[in-house]
Amino acid sequence: MTNTPVPWDLAARVSLINEPNCWNTCGGGFCCSNGHPDFEFQLLPMHGTTIIYIGDEYDYLKQHGRVHEHLDPSHPVHRMNFDFGGPKGLSLVHTTCRFLGHCGPHVDKPLLCKIYPFLPILDIAGQLEDVYPASIFEVTFLARGIHTPCSIWTARKDKYLR
Repeated sequence: MTNTPVPWDLAARVSLINEPNCWNTCGGGFCCSNGHPDFEFQLLPMHGTTIIYIGDEYDYLKQHGRVHEHLDPSHPVHRMNFDFGGPKGLSLVHTTCRFLGHCGPHVDKPLLCKIYPFLPILDIAGQLEDVYPASIFEVTFLARGIHTPCSIWTARKDKYLR
């Protein structure tokens, strides 16, 4: 298997999941605000969300002036590095975002936001096998047997899986 570099310039330009103003259909955009009325999580910021970048993605966007160093000054950018014993480790960068879904003119969306609410499940060859919920809210709804109000997950999933 070849370790081919990710074309972050392409990833930054492409729009994957794009449902403008979808938070108006789900009861307030808990994906960007973490403010769902049914439950709260102690570890999640309220009135904002945690943004996770792949380390190389963050470095590319920062180098090109397309990411804010501190989306929320009270929560600085943190980098976590994981070594799985392969040729390259995994680096994740996380910070708090308070744009509440209105990030467009302020910051380029990271890959996480471009695929939300889906978490792609790939096979060993990199082919899409399935998608799982990418949000703690969707996972909680599923675990509790509650219908999720996320209109993309419930009504638009098939559009993006073609």
